[in-house]
Amino acid sequence: MKLRQQHGFSAIEIILVLVVVAIVGLVGFTLLQTSPKESNSSTTTSSSPSDVDTAPEVSSADDLDKALKTLDENDPSSSNSSDSSQLNSEISNL
Repeated sequence: MKLRQQHGFSAIEIILVLVVVAIVGLVGFTLLQTSPKESNSSTTTSSSPSDVDTAPEVSSADDLDKALKTLDENDPSSSNSSDSSQLNSEISNL
């Protein structure tokens, strides 16, 4: 009796490997989607939301001046930032 030598993989073996890979991938994807998002504490600023004033409601040029003052008080080093320049352009438009 002569035994045949097998070359390559059978279709059943390939299907089983694909099923196992799909299950592992599905479990990993599900865990990734349901995991809580961690915040990177090294990129947060020293001020917490409780010590930052809320933005005033803007309905006149005086309100924009108050908003500009609030921005300058919260971050005086960036008084020429895009927020301040946007407020300055809004003031000039009124």
